[in-house]
Amino acid sequence: MILLTLLSLDAISQDELYFRELYSGDLTGGKEKIKKSYKWKANTPFYQIDLGGKIWPESIVVEKKDGEDWLHIHDDQKKRIFSFQFDVNGKDSQVYKISKSKLSPKSDILIIYYYEGNTSYLKFSGTVRLYLLTIDDRKLDSISITKGPIIWEERENLDKKYFQKGHLVELIDFNKDKVKEIRVRGKFTKNIYFYKGKGKWQSI
Repeated sequence: MILLTLLSLDAISQDELYFRELYSGDLTGGKEKIKKSYKWKANTPFYQIDLGGKIWPESIVVEKKDGEDWLHIHDDQKKRIFSFQFDVNGKDSQVYKISKSKLSPKSDILIIYYYEGNTSYLKFSGTVRLYLLTIDDRKLDSISITKGPIIWEERENLDKKYFQKGHLVELIDFNKDKVKEIRVRGKFTKNIYFYKGKGKWQSI
């Protein structure tokens, strides 16, 4: 397994961003989206990773734009070939880990650990969610990403009691079909995610 630990980026307040979008009408829908103009941008370096099986590897870049979090993939010529925007739930959101594994003889997976941010309107709450990026047959045009489960959460209640709850993430071929499943296991819960190919997942 290859492990990439990505650079954390400071963010502007997500609360401020939310209210700015609300009053500007960006969250109300019903109108065609205008191409956004960003005031503040920052990104990590190019993290090289082999996705297509060439001599020169591809690269991953994580970018912060006015409180939005983006993942970009570039080919061996540094040309951007894939972009994805994460769903932000609060301030301090960030991608903090990416692990690459062999999902099957034909498919690879990048498991992206994303801190969705925290909120503190009435009580403090923060979560970490998995995003599952797959590549089939080492073809870069097959890249697909799926929003996965929450694997960690922290809360502070109104009475100031704080707690954390985490889940173990495992890759195991349960049904012996040479395609590994993802098991997310907590103290009292267990969910299994089956890869159906072409970026499609099924959970039980």
